[in-house]
Amino acid sequence: MANFFYRHREEYVRQLNAARFEYNGNLTEFVKFSLGGFVQEIQGVQDEILDFIRKNLFMSYAREIYSQDQINERAFALLTLITEYNEVMTVQNLKERKHPIIKGIYQDIKTYKTIRRDLEIMEKAKLIVITPEGALKPNVSIMDQFQGKSKESTRVAR
Repeated sequence: MANFFYRHREEYVRQLNAARFEYNGNLTEFVKFSLGGFVQEIQGVQDEILDFIRKNLFMSYAREIYSQDQINERAFALLTLITEYNEVMTVQNLKERKHPIIKGIYQDIKTYKTIRRDLEIMEKAKLIVITPEGALKPNVSIMDQFQGKSKESTRVAR
């Protein structure tokens, strides 16, 4: 709650002053404000937990696809890098191979064609999305197909 009050400091102070000076010590409005903040904080924690679970399920799914030889070791290593380590990676970064892990993954590869082929395989398997800016994003939303409902339907009722 301290984080919520800090982020909403002006309203927090206003509510405290209102309870003291306008409502003669009646804390009803302050409690309503606080409970709203509590719900927001709980929702934030729930969202973090659900995102963590989705990422872990996504990586389990990717491991399964890798074990079935639908993607190669390089593609799986790249997917792990952008998913588990939250590395921001672009197609340009892959071409340049300056990132130490990318350098290691593609150390024996001479041309960009192999990298492009790895990306195409991951796109075909719907494991990554390449944004218009060229950023690689793990497609963790693919896990929704197994869940049967969207992330929004798991939100705490307001």
